[in-house]
Amino acid sequence: MKIGSSRVLAAFAAMMLLAGSADGTVPRSARPQGVVVKASRANILAAMRPERDYDAATTANSGRFQANVYLRLARTSRDALGAEIVLIGHEDWYQAFRQYSGLGDGEVPEFMRLIREHGQDALLDLREGAVIERLKAGRMPDLAMNVRLAFEERDGAADSYSYEDRLAEPAVLVHNDSVVTFRLMDFGDQVFHDDIRGSKVRPLTGSLGALFAVIGLAEIRSVRMAVADDGSSVSIATARKALVTVPAAVTTSPWGRSERGVSPLRDDLLAIEQRLRVPLDFDYVDTDWDRVVASSRALAGDPLPIEVDFIGNAAMRLSDGLDTMYTDFPYQSGASGYMEYSRDALDDVEQGVALITHEHADHWDARTFSRTELKLIAHPDIAAVVDPDRVLQWENSIRYGGIEVEPVVTPHTDAHISYRVLWGGRRIYFSGDTQSTEEVLRERDLDVAFVTPWLLRTVLDAGQAIDAGLIVVYHHVADEDVPTGPGIHVPTQHGRFVIR
Repeated sequence: MKIGSSRVLAAFAAMMLLAGSADGTVPRSARPQGVVVKASRANILAAMRPERDYDAATTANSGRFQANVYLRLARTSRDALGAEIVLIGHEDWYQAFRQYSGLGDGEVPEFMRLIREHGQDALLDLREGAVIERLKAGRMPDLAMNVRLAFEERDGAADSYSYEDRLAEPAVLVHNDSVVTFRLMDFGDQVFHDDIRGSKVRPLTGSLGALFAVIGLAEIRSVRMAVADDGSSVSIATARKALVTVPAAVTTSPWGRSERGVSPLRDDLLAIEQRLRVPLDFDYVDTDWDRVVASSRALAGDPLPIEVDFIGNAAMRLSDGLDTMYTDFPYQSGASGYMEYSRDALDDVEQGVALITHEHADHWDARTFSRTELKLIAHPDIAAVVDPDRVLQWENSIRYGGIEVEPVVTPHTDAHISYRVLWGGRRIYFSGDTQSTEEVLRERDLDVAFVTPWLLRTVLDAGQAIDAGLIVVYHHVADEDVPTGPGIHVPTQHGRFVIR
């Protein structure tokens, strides 16, 4: 018995389309994502080449082809590079397929052309413990992954696409949203696509075509598939419309023709169908696709935008979707007559790191900090009152996820520290309350400098300039005469801006 894999086929099956990409690997040891790898075009092609003895250019067989390549890429990327997330870009997938199939641009099948036209990329999430939470029935797979197929929605462009499979009996219309996700599991003797979201199908001909013309598209929820020695495949696909769930067996020939049911004359295919009907049931882990996508975009070389929320005083929340940092927060609300903040600001605090410049109450409140789950970067005298497990080791360079923090000793209190932060290729400076301009004027090529009104005023009064693309003035009070001008931003409390 030769074992293959497929996603969706014929009357109640829908094709989930794929992608490919460029070389590279970036370790993310401090993040939940682990190691993120971009599949090279050469590696994609190498994963395609073993796919023979059936026509991968037909709609019905393209899902089988896709799953086999995904599984092969996942294993090689994991074993050779320790990958936990694999990024596959649409252009590399398209070009690798052309090279594999020998087809020209005008000969490439519609489903492959649509991948390229819409820019549909793929993410394979192989992280241990990120797919299955609990086995409810059956057995555990040899390999399990989360898969996301997606393209960016653009103004004036379609937010989905459809194509037809006229070789199927009945013929079907396949419809994919801009984001399609599913769980892909390899059991050795079969492949299982489950928890499918964003893919729909509608029969176009026969009695089913007449029925679905009335009730519309049905959602594909799962597909189990295995391949016989002659290259024929059997799938059990489950479609859902309203409260009705319909399972159906589908047989697909090596040349891509699909028919409902299994021939009673084929004992081998009947045996496959029987095996595919043995229950498999799982509870799944919720996938945080926002973080996975952000991680893959960082790998692609595009600096992630950093959103900045101004909480009050020198307290900022900065996040690129992967890592979150708070500066001089939490502090005592209203301390020294400065800005107050509501309890909601504490309730919204997420996992991240707090960067504290000094111990004054308008910058730091150890008791309130203890009610959060934040890690801490602060001078050892400040950190001494905090649970040591929450304190990052004080060094010349301190790393939290993708953020590198370099302490800069500046005068104000004995434990006052300014910080130079390196984040996504950007250089960001936080002055704290120091009145000394010496260190900030020594900095070069800063992308952003966060400084107090009095520090900026001292710099400007001396006819000097901070070497930064943007100067953000924080720790000001209402109606304060804050220096303004080109390249200077004075945020309002609760306001948001973005560092790009």
